[in-house]
Amino acid sequence: MMYRVYCDDILLYHSKLENLVLLNPSVELEVNKTGSFTFTVPSDHPYYGLIRKLKSIITVYQDDYLLFRGRVLDEEIGWHNERKVSCEGELAFFLDSIQRPYDFTGGIREFLQMLLDIHNAQVDVDKRFTLGNVTVTDPNDFIVRSDIDYVTTWEVIQKKLLDLLGGYLQIRHVGDVHYLDYLKDFTLLAPQKIQFGKNLLDLKRIRKGADIATSVIPLGAKLKDAEGKDTDERLTIAAVNGGLDYVVDEDAKAQYGLIVKTVIFDDVTEAANLLTKGKAHLAGLVKLPETIDMTAADMATLGQDITSFHIGTKVRVESKPHGIDQLFTVSKLSIKLLDPAANKLTLGGVLDTFTASTSKITVSGGKDGRDGQDAVTLRIDSSRGTVFKNSDVSTVLNVVIFKGGKTITDAASMRAEFGSNAYLEWQWQRMGEATFGTILSTDSRISNEGFALSLAPNDVDTKVVFKCQLVIPE
Repeated sequence: MMYRVYCDDILLYHSKLENLVLLNPSVELEVNKTGSFTFTVPSDHPYYGLIRKLKSIITVYQDDYLLFRGRVLDEEIGWHNERKVSCEGELAFFLDSIQRPYDFTGGIREFLQMLLDIHNAQVDVDKRFTLGNVTVTDPNDFIVRSDIDYVTTWEVIQKKLLDLLGGYLQIRHVGDVHYLDYLKDFTLLAPQKIQFGKNLLDLKRIRKGADIATSVIPLGAKLKDAEGKDTDERLTIAAVNGGLDYVVDEDAKAQYGLIVKTVIFDDVTEAANLLTKGKAHLAGLVKLPETIDMTAADMATLGQDITSFHIGTKVRVESKPHGIDQLFTVSKLSIKLLDPAANKLTLGGVLDTFTASTSKITVSGGKDGRDGQDAVTLRIDSSRGTVFKNSDVSTVLNVVIFKGGKTITDAASMRAEFGSNAYLEWQWQRMGEATFGTILSTDSRISNEGFALSLAPNDVDTKVVFKCQLVIPE
């Protein structure tokens, strides 16, 4: 593996050229962070005086892959006149522009385009970006953002997009064009695996209960007064939720107790949309995620003919002692140019778990598609909640069918209501698979003619989704 460092297109370091030497060159990268590159220039380096603070553009290549691009931030002159240089990554260019007070309503892509247009108008050509792919979405298909202060573009991107909508920033370089992508998730799969006993160096499983909630009070945009000015009151869901301004997950409440939190959606102006967002937010809070932090060696730096790990790529991790076999995202990279064997990567993510839907699933509407006494819904209840560790899955999924005011929990009642040929069909889908597979009715895990499905630990190896549908043959 070969490394090259350029300063404004002038070769500053080459791992195979003895006259172009840098001391302790190190690249540190992290998802949604600016990243850094530090190195020391000996006093006898032929381009010792070439580097200009805040002006010079530094690029680092790993073979032909652009590993780092940024600008010189700080420098120190040592006893022997060596220059210790610190660089920050190109996302830091957004610190150089200011967003004036604004009031925006529209799509995510349009908002980000507005920010880039304003940024590009204030900075030099080599610090400008072109908007690329935007895959982050909002349930309302539009967002409302405003600010009365003068803040940096980087602060707006962090607070008005990343903090509220999540997602990942990615910069792509195509020729002289620097594209900024805003992605819901990364999709590139690394060709090498991380395996226990081979290149997995350290693993930590982190369980945090501080963020869990079993009830949420969703709050929307501020209400207007008669003159159209904002008041101190906010939209609630009471008007569309039976007079209640909160939602509760009863299963989570039974498991953890009642834990109430508020969440504010400044861009939501309709109570029905606020209710939808509140339920979705609560669904994420009731889960007690198990986060995995891992450190692993990059086999590409140890002489193997394989592509190196890159920030944001998906990597399959296999560790039988820890019960893990799934994809994780490379969230951090530490690269020592002079000691590739010391390169490390950190993978972060939530451990895949079993999930079963407990919300009502409409399988057919009323007559002529209308809701009413003929409307049919099917619900799946789990005897032990809906999220489990991979190594500790043991539960019974029970089906309840509702039709009008009737509750059906057995096959005889189902056939009496829907006909002698009516039956329940269970399906399952493992992470990464595009379609659901059917569980045969003769499967030993199925009982009560489909109204119950028993699951044991070996039924779930990664993330598995189970669903059940009512089939009424014509």
